[in-house]
Amino acid sequence: MEVPPGRLEASKVGGRAALMSLLSEADRRKLNGLLVIRRLRDDIPVEGVIVFNRGSGTLASHSGREIAEGPRALKAILRDALSEDASLELRSYDYRGSTIRIEQLASTHPDARIDAMPDLPALVAQVEAEEAEGSSRIPLVIGGPELHGIHDDLRSVQEGSVALHGRLHGDGGSENPPRVQDHRIATLELERARAEARAVTTDIESKRVRLSEDIGKLAAQRSALEARAKEVETAQRGLTEERKRLKELFASVQSEMDKIVAARRELTVAGDAVTAREKDIIHREAALATRETRLKEKETAVLARHEDTERREAELHTKTEGLRESARAVERAQRDLQKREQELSSREDHVASASDVHDQTKKDFARTQGKVERDRKATEAEVERLKSRSEALAKESAALQAAQRELSKREAKAEALEAALSASQLKLKEREGEFARGQKAAALRARELESREAEIETRETASTRSAKGLDDRVTSLDDRERSLAKREHTLATMEAAHSAKSEGTSERLSALQEDLQERESAIAAREAQLREREQTVTVKSRQVEVFEGEIMKGNADLRRAKAETEKVEAALAFEREKLRRSQEAFEKLRQKSAKEFESQEARVRNLGRGVEARESEAEVTASRAQKALSQIQARQEKLEALEARIADERKAIEARLARQREESEARETALRERGEAIEAEAQRARALREEVKTQAAALKDREKRGRELEAELERKRAELERVREGLKKL
Repeated sequence: MEVPPGRLEASKVGGRAALMSLLSEADRRKLNGLLVIRRLRDDIPVEGVIVFNRGSGTLASHSGREIAEGPRALKAILRDALSEDASLELRSYDYRGSTIRIEQLASTHPDARIDAMPDLPALVAQVEAEEAEGSSRIPLVIGGPELHGIHDDLRSVQEGSVALHGRLHGDGGSENPPRVQDHRIATLELERARAEARAVTTDIESKRVRLSEDIGKLAAQRSALEARAKEVETAQRGLTEERKRLKELFASVQSEMDKIVAARRELTVAGDAVTAREKDIIHREAALATRETRLKEKETAVLARHEDTERREAELHTKTEGLRESARAVERAQRDLQKREQELSSREDHVASASDVHDQTKKDFARTQGKVERDRKATEAEVERLKSRSEALAKESAALQAAQRELSKREAKAEALEAALSASQLKLKEREGEFARGQKAAALRARELESREAEIETRETASTRSAKGLDDRVTSLDDRERSLAKREHTLATMEAAHSAKSEGTSERLSALQEDLQERESAIAAREAQLREREQTVTVKSRQVEVFEGEIMKGNADLRRAKAETEKVEAALAFEREKLRRSQEAFEKLRQKSAKEFESQEARVRNLGRGVEARESEAEVTASRAQKALSQIQARQEKLEALEARIADERKAIEARLARQREESEARETALRERGEAIEAEAQRARALREEVKTQAAALKDREKRGRELEAELERKRAELERVREGLKKL
């Protein structure tokens, strides 16, 4: 049964008095805690536990060769507690901050429940009686053959003296008085018997003296043996206490090892969490890289759009130049018409006067027809030029189609690049284990990434604004193109009306109108392509915003992982300090126990010279203690090996951190270069915006000049109408 250790309240050596005092103390204090009995029986550690609920026994468990729980464990626990080499500990759960509940322990261990606590004094007396019957005392062996011989001699002497006295008394009490000779003989025999009796008595006295001396020696030997036995018992108690201390030390070392293992597990869990978060960061960095590539593509599209706008402006410029040339041709035709009108008026004045003037008028009319023919040829040349322009527009449309095909190829390349990036992400997932402890550098990198992301966001917003401005300008250019197209159409109609009056110009103007319509359709197709590109750019910008949100979440997770890793490192440092202190205490205790053990072993050797049995027992105890010491030394070596392994792991972690730091620095440099490239692209976008502004101003000026030209054309058209009316009158 495993229960929490609780807080130590009292600790005593085993025995009836110690057991009864601890039980009465638990009853008096209404203790919520436990009584722990530990001893070593036949080289096997034995432990018994009695759990108290308000001073009354609730749970009982005994573990050794066999495990017993419940009521049948009480007798085994009390038998171990009465042994003098046992260790008794009274522990409490009634301390501040304790969250241990006896009811929860009882529900966890139902087999160890005790329904009612038995009469402990009676049970202790029963156990003592059983121990007394089974125990063996120290026999006092005294050499008895000599004493029996002495008793036999005394008995024979007494019998001889009694027989002799009886015979003497029998002779003295007879009726016939003895003769003198017989009396002398009897007297001599009596004297001889007395002498023999005195000799026997002297011998007996000497034997008694020797016997008393032997008895004194035996008593002294017995007292010496008893003293030695007491010393051996004290030595055994000392060894028991030493064993108890060694057990406590072993328990503390074991608990420290458990704490170290738990700390390592926690560190491993935290490292796995940091590794997972680093994986997320790597994925988000890849997403950021893709976002940068998309931004570059977006900027490239904006540049292409700007170039397209420039081309359209160039086309508008060429169109305006063509319109200007057309206006000049119309002006020239109007001048010629005015001259013709003047000539006609002068001729009208001179027609009536002379026929030679009429001939001259015919000649002038022929010259006028020649001029009209020249104008017609110039108009044909203009039509040819417009055809060449239409061919150029067709070439431009073909170039646009080729650019579209190139764009589709680039998109395919981008998809292949994304596939390669996914493969590289899989490779990076395989290398995630090496990037487990780089939280500090990752945090710094995350901060820099946040700042750079903010810069990228600002640049993206600026580029988006510039793109919107370009879109607005493109729409305005489209509107202007439409207005110019309308004006061209009106001019074309005007030219058609003007050229319809001349020979063969109407067909050429219709062809010119068809070319203009084809140009307008091509411009409309290009506008549709631009709108599609704008839609793709907006979708990509939304994807970029989503990636930015994911990167911000990853940065927050990275900061939390950094805090957790710092906590784990602090706990690991604290556990290392505790391990160092416990090792120092263990070394001191080991030296002290070694010295005490040596002195105790010397005393045991001196005392055990006369008592072979006690000496053998002391030797067994010494061997056990030496075995326990060797076990402790082996565990100390294990702890040292564990510490060395921890140091190696720390070195490996530092090396991985160094590699990760280098990788992060390389990534930072790459990001910095990307940021610089983005900044350069932003500068180019700003320059393009300025150029677009200047071009828009130029377009405004051109529109103004176009309006002036239209007004001039209207004025000239009115003059032509007047000339036409005059010609009709003629």
